[in-house]
Amino acid sequence: MKNYKVIKTELLKLECKSPLSAMYKLSPFVWKENDVFKILIRAVNPAINPALKVARVYYGTSIDGIQFEMSDGPVIAPGTNNYDKDGCEDPTLICVNDHYLVYFTGWNQTKLVG
Repeated sequence: MKNYKVIKTELLKLECKSPLSAMYKLSPFVWKENDVFKILIRAVNPAINPALKVARVYYGTSIDGIQFEMSDGPVIAPGTNNYDKDGCEDPTLICVNDHYLVYFTGWNQTKLVG
């Protein structure tokens, strides 16, 4: 097993418009494709009542891997199915044969299961 050493940490900078600018931004998944960094993030609207917090997944791109220009709307939003009707969280991505497979956790607030 390889040992990894953290040399430096930097905060990600996400350039985004409303409504994303007012949301909590969590669980970034970053990858590099050619010379462009890409990101998927979980975004949650602020609410006192946990039942009203609904996660979505947004996409962005960057040249330097630090400052990302984010999409105006979510690329994955809650659906009508029981497994993701109240939120889509924690995106992960792999590329297989020039196709993307995106995995995420769906949330059902009624059953309190993801």
